Formats: sequence, C-alpha cells, structure tokens
Amino acid sequence: MASEIGVSYPKKITNLQIPKTLPAGGEEYFKRRIAERLENSPETRENYKKYQEFFQKNDPSLEIDFSPIAGHISPISRCNFKCTMCAVTDFKNGKRCEDMSLELFKQRLNDLPGLVQISLVGLSEIFLLHKTLEPMMRLCLERKIWTNIATNGSLLHQRNWIERLVDINLDEIVISIDGVSKKTFEAIRIKSDFKTVIGNALRLNEVFEKSGIHPNRTKMQTVLQKSNLHELFEFVPLARELGFKTIAFETEAFDWGSSLWRDTNSQVTRTISQEDISTLVDQGIKYGVTVGFVEITQRYTTEPKVSSLCSWPFSKIFISSDDRVVPCCHISNPDHFEIGTGLTDAISATDSWFGEAYKDFRTSHATGNIPDACSSCYKSKQ
Repeated sequence: MASEIGVSYPKKITNLQIPKTLPAGGEEYFKRRIAERLENSPETRENYKKYQEFFQKNDPSLEIDFSPIAGHISPISRCNFKCTMCAVTDFKNGKRCEDMSLELFKQRLNDLPGLVQISLVGLSEIFLLHKTLEPMMRLCLERKIWTNIATNGSLLHQRNWIERLVDINLDEIVISIDGVSKKTFEAIRIKSDFKTVIGNALRLNEVFEKSGIHPNRTKMQTVLQKSNLHELFEFVPLARELGFKTIAFETEAFDWGSSLWRDTNSQVTRTISQEDISTLVDQGIKYGVTVGFVEITQRYTTEPKVSSLCSWPFSKIFISSDDRVVPCCHISNPDHFEIGTGLTDAISATDSWFGEAYKDFRTSHATGNIPDACSSCYKSKQ
C-alpha cells in the first residue's frame, strides 16, 4: 500500500526519484489509520488480506476475489467555479445532475465493506452540500475509514465550516490554489475571489494549529500549466505563509477521459524540468513543507503485470452522485466513460465490481487493449 501513496525523498533527487505526494498527515499516520480500520472490522481485514495476496502474485489475468479497498463516492456534481482546465465547464450552469442523498450514500458505503480509504471528491465543490456533507464524513470516520475531501476553498468561511472540520477531525482536506497572485489565480479559476480563498486557507490552518490536532490535516494542491508557470517558485513559500505543511504539484491537467479535453488541456500543459523539481524540493526543505508531485499521464505500461498497470481497475471504485460507476477520479464524469449501466436497489456497488462489465474492463487493461478514455495514462498508447 505504501508504494501507492508515496515515498520519502532525499535532499537531491535523480530522474528516477521524483517525490510522490504524501497524505497530509504523513505516511506513518496513514498506515496507522489503515491499521485501525482493519482492527475494527474482521470482514475488512479478510478482504484486505485477499487484496494483498492478489497484488503479490502480480498477475492481472487472475480473477479478483476481493471487493475494492479504496475509492471515491462523489456525492455532488456541481461547482461554483468554472476553471479553465476543468470539465465542469461542460455542465449547464455548473451542474451535471442532482446531489446524492444521505440515504443513498450510506447504502453505497454499506455496499463496500472492504474500504480502508475513501475520498468524497469528484467534479464538484464539496461545500455546496449544506446539510448532508457533515453526516457523510462522520459516517466514514465512524467506520474508521481514512477519509479525505478536496475543495476550491471559496466557501469555508460560511456555515462555520472551519470550526466544524476541526471538530470532525477529518484525515485530509485538500485546497486547490493554482496561482500566487490575484491575476493568475482568478484567470484560471473563473468566478473565484483570490482574497477569499487565501484568507480561508490561512484561517483553516490557524484553527487546526490552535486545536492541537496532530499530525497536520491540510494539503495545498497546485495544477501546473502555462498560465501559472511563471510563479512556479512562489508556490512553496506561499504554502508556508498560509500554514500548509504539504503541497502537491499536479504536473499537468486531467483530460477527464475525453479526447476533446485531451486536446484542450494539452495546449495548457508545460513540462517542468528535473532541475525545477530539485529546486522545488529544496524549497520544501528550506520552508518545512513536504513537496510531492502527481504525474497525470504516461504513468503506466501495458506490461502484463499488476504492478505495471493502473491500479484502479484492480483495487478502487468511483461512484458518481447519480449512482453510476466510473473508472477513476481522472475521468469522474460517467457521461465520458461508464462501467456498466448504473447502480440500483438490485445492483449494489459490490455486484458491479464482480459483474461482467467490470471484468471486461479489467481484461482490457490486462491484455493491453487500453480504452481510449484511459489511454493518456499509458506510455505505450501515446
């Protein structure tokens, strides 16, 4: 599991040692939380054992006998921003479908007893869920599942959310900040207010710090692109100024499983050099901020080994707010790619996981016949 969530890094890195992003609380905290979940549930522990045995065999042709150990249940598909690199801009008035009810969220959570970690993240702004978000988060934490959310940070000052998040004691809260200046930030995150987001991030970190909760729960996330690369070496100092102890740089924007978005976002991508990466890591050491990178594309090969393939088909599930199964968080939108025909009272999330559509999806990866929606993540499909 540790290899999937990141590794520590030396002061000087080589081409083969690009630091992966770590959970906000660090790897040891993450492992401890997973251990708590496994200790709390014999069913989850047995499922996790089967998952480990499958990955140790490293053979993607073997039939899976365990349910997902991680995943996303995205309870909302609407946002108050229209970011230039985000597929939310395709949604009419920023909304794709209705929100998931608390009852359905609980049902899907119950469907997936093998989960050790969960993200309530999708193409959305999570804090638009006024009434159901807190009980959803608490349902996950009551089961000892490591839980995280991501937000654009614009609504944290409303409805006493900052104090509530401290009380809930969530495992990770990711705030997206793609510009150091008002001009850059608001040009990328359309309909945003830079001052509000920066102020909310600073206050969130201050309140967490005063609460004495340890380790740190927050992470800053930055999508690198043409329009903000001139500020590249200002992001780590900003993270320190705002009180973040972890920053994750996404090396490029998602294509959302869409050829149109692949073309669009390939135009805004700018590759950073190994020297740039080394400089950012050194900045992190200087400012006391853990620096990591999320490589978006060309991460896998079609070699017939589980360790060479994307891990999503073999261990993780994504359920959208309209109760449809999506391959991963990089796609998020079932209108771009969907596994099966949706969940119902008669078809649970686990039923879908063991169903023919999911088996066919796994086989396509195992045999190197990668679906177009997944192609940008594979080196051999470029």
